[in-house]
Amino acid sequence: MAKMTLDELDDRLRGLIAEPSTDRFPLQDSATLGIGTYTLLSDGQRAFCAETGWTKSTASIAVTGNATVSDSTRIYSLPTDLLAIDTSDVTFKNVRIFPLTKKELHILDMEYDETNTTIDKWLTVAGLPEYFYMEKEDVIGLYPAPDADENGETLKLTYYEEPSALTTSTDSSAILWDLAWGSIYWAAAKVFENDGNPQAADRYEMKYERMVQKAMRRKDRYLRRNPYTVMANRQYTVNKSHWIEPQDIVPGRRTS
Repeated sequence: MAKMTLDELDDRLRGLIAEPSTDRFPLQDSATLGIGTYTLLSDGQRAFCAETGWTKSTASIAVTGNATVSDSTRIYSLPTDLLAIDTSDVTFKNVRIFPLTKKELHILDMEYDETNTTIDKWLTVAGLPEYFYMEKEDVIGLYPAPDADENGETLKLTYYEEPSALTTSTDSSAILWDLAWGSIYWAAAKVFENDGNPQAADRYEMKYERMVQKAMRRKDRYLRRNPYTVMANRQYTVNKSHWIEPQDIVPGRRTS
């Protein structure tokens, strides 16, 4: 199915807001007129992808193993276009490993010194990784950290991908033609919200939510029809420490 260009998205948005002219709502951000429609549509696409997990990708990371744990063996940078990890599809040496929080690891593997102060023993344990955790928004950690036997082995993960920003008229949406209306409805809701029309903003917010549900139903149907794909029987659970809620996206500003 074809995808709309940014110009086509903008044309449909202007049809909804009944404002074909760029005099009030410019294409690009303006110091006097405010946020441009191109920016709103790009942010709408990002919100839609964040909420539906529509854009997915995979990454393979070669690990460094050593008997002595250090940051170079324990933590690894994530792809720069990552929105969130699909925690159901992270493997080490093709065996699934499971998510834990740093707080859970602290409870799982700690001890006390002579002054009764807790020591995070998990930070010093090397071996075969069985768990992963978020060190920072763009850094993943492994527990145990890979030891010398695991040097050069592969950590693989499936993640929700940040769609490329829409900036020029010929840029193509990352979303299929009919679902791209989600981006348009999101942008329309923001236009009316900024223009002091909460009733219209609420109406298009509801249309946006219906498009989100449509996308989720379509994804579920795809999984049922393709039981042997890598996405088969996956539960789309996302590590909330690296999940961007659509309402947290500020137009014109990246949130990660």
